[in-house]
Amino acid sequence: MVPVSAHQGGAERRQAAEIDVLDIGPTRGAARDALTLFDENAILFACADASLAATLRAFDWHTLLVEQRAAWGLRCEARIFGHALLEKLVAPYKACTGHAWRAGLFLRYR
Repeated sequence: MVPVSAHQGGAERRQAAEIDVLDIGPTRGAARDALTLFDENAILFACADASLAATLRAFDWHTLLVEQRAAWGLRCEARIFGHALLEKLVAPYKACTGHAWRAGLFLRYR
């Protein structure tokens, strides 16, 4: 498995391409904003169970994290991707948050 951080160069290349098109100015544009958010704060959520993805989309944290605790590592996982989020987690605090991006549903997990 390739570490997630090895793929971050793609986000940086897309950001650079957006800068080439729009230049650096007072506004960044939706694509560049999304790429920056992904590069800095993304958590990749991969799962093989559509119901788990639905609980994530519904922000149903109790079901996802407590009731479905046994699913973690078997039917789903989260990988920290964002470099700023990784830095925050060196000394975590209650209000530390990331942005989950569903990495897709897989027919077979692991």
